[in-house]
Amino acid sequence: MENQFFNQVLAFELDEEMSEYTFSIRLAKENNWTRNFTKEAIVEYKKFMYLAATAGAMVSPSEIVDIVWHQH
Repeated sequence: MENQFFNQVLAFELDEEMSEYTFSIRLAKENNWTRNFTKEAIVEYKKFMYLAATAGAMVSPSEIVDIVWHQH
């Protein structure tokens, strides 16, 4: 069950399909990140969100994940 939840979190799309200025484009531009770095940062953010939901204790994000968190 948890594995299914993890896969759902990873599959969740943060970018709106019909938008030209998507979340990931804005995140990359405002932080001077490459598209690849931004993509990986978003994956790490999703992993953190899963951990925060399932850990049963407080967790703290990395600096990069925190940037994505605040942008989101």
